[in-house]
Amino acid sequence: MVTKDTLMIDLEKNIPQTDQVFSKYGMGHIGTLIAFFNTIEETAIACGLNPDLIVMEINKLPASKRYRSPKS
Repeated sequence: MVTKDTLMIDLEKNIPQTDQVFSKYGMGHIGTLIAFFNTIEETAIACGLNPDLIVMEINKLPASKRYRSPKS
């Protein structure tokens, strides 16, 4: 489960589909190096957004879209 303390870099590595949530709220700069080392909470607050709302949206993603399948 994703929390406000989850690092952005962990989302990018493990749940790349979260980009659709960030895009929905205009958080298009998530791919920047600095953002990767911030938590969801830090990034959301820097964007003037409610981190609880972002976490809720990510956790609503269907399980099949939330986790990248292991590569063979």
